Amino acid sequence: ELPAQLQVRLARVLRDGDVSLDVRPIAGVEPGFNRGADEGRVRDDLVRVLSIIGIDLPPLRQRREDIPAIARELLRGICALRRLPPRTLSRPALALLSALPWHGNVFELRELLEHIVNGPQTARTIALDDIVSQLHLNGSSPVPRGASLKAARTQFDYLLTQSPPEGTRAVIERYVAAIEGQGSGGGGLQPYFE
Repeated sequence: ELPAQLQVRLARVLRDGDVSLDVRPIAGVEPGFNRGADEGRVRDDLVRVLSIIGIDLPPLRQRREDIPAIARELLRGICALRRLPPRTLSRPALALLSALPWHGNVFELRELLEHIVNGPQTARTIALDDIVSQLHLNGSSPVPRGASLKAARTQFDYLLTQSPPEGTRAVIERYVAAIEGQGSGGGGLQPYFE
């Protein structure tokens, strides 16, 4: 919430170029930002200036095909920032990342990857077990490191039956089954491009 005086100044700067800077402002707003004008929390002129070009960015869980590329880039950035050797994600780890609901969007994905990078594991490739050991679904404790995929699946099943978003359970079941199938020589992992 920006105070009214600052809203006036910001709208003037954006509308009239009141400040002599060679910049192209970009603003991110929450859904329902336009309702703020109706409720008197946001000035009409500020809403108009910020609404000239709108880009609707769907949540990460609706762009699953983007998750591997986003995860790789986040991981590259995290390692570079900490001056650590680059790390990669295994295919099963990427498949599981693509199957998770990501209610916290990219911020939640980045936090998970930061926990893994800052953890005790030093292998260059982040494996499925590394991801599973850091998962906290619905505020639960993570699946213990070294636990079987069946234990992870049992925990997923329990948590997702509590109040799952529509379709999440089926996606995770599909990926856990595919990952388990790799270990026994059957099935195999199929990327999420439906």
